[in-house]
Amino acid sequence: MSVLKINEFDHYYEDLGDGIPIVMLHGAAGSGAGFLPIATELSKEGFRVIVPDFRSMGRSEHVAKIPPSAWVDDLLSLMDALQVDKAIIHGVSLGSRVALRFALDNADRTLGCILDAAIIANDPAGNAQLNRGFNPETIPQERKDAAIRQHGEDWAVVLQNFFNIRNEPELQEFYNLRERAKTCNVPVLITRGDNVPDPVHPLDHSIELLKTIPDAQLAIYPNGQSQITNASPEFFKDLVKKFSAGI
Repeated sequence: MSVLKINEFDHYYEDLGDGIPIVMLHGAAGSGAGFLPIATELSKEGFRVIVPDFRSMGRSEHVAKIPPSAWVDDLLSLMDALQVDKAIIHGVSLGSRVALRFALDNADRTLGCILDAAIIANDPAGNAQLNRGFNPETIPQERKDAAIRQHGEDWAVVLQNFFNIRNEPELQEFYNLRERAKTCNVPVLITRGDNVPDPVHPLDHSIELLKTIPDAQLAIYPNGQSQITNASPEFFKDLVKKFSAGI
């Protein structure tokens, strides 16, 4: 585990293995800690796996406000600091939005994108569900315990900060990729399970991305959860190996 000062703030990351670089980006108000089991497995399969915590989350510096482009800017600066010229950029949920926006802005630094439980833009149903999930006074104890593990004792402040950050119109517009995705010119693999109705990660978003991004591929895990990175790790690992071999 390591911490770097990036764009004036402390950023926590894991850097495992050697080989083809792959960056794994976590979801809303989360951290990269949940990726460590699959990241460790991939690091044994010819990949250098980099797992950062987004600014204001996890073990990175907790701040109340960020510019709309902060997470993309931080990723680029982290790659520079680690001397990673190009990488596969993988993201789950919010991470999928950051991954795709990074690829659109930095195609020359992107080997390809893997978008799991993808979100193309902020739709009303998903927006309402997410906002309900970040009230520290109403979240169930199980989620509270997870938040403490991810963010530390100031977990409630982190959730409140994220609620405020995600509801900034400028940030949501920055990650509205419905039109910009048409210009994507890097290989893209979209992944999703098809079992659970999920307003935050609608299956329709994955289909829309497939139709919008030139030459994109879609892998559906039957009877699986919305995100497959952790829920179906062997299937996911096999997809990563096949995807990387084709780019």
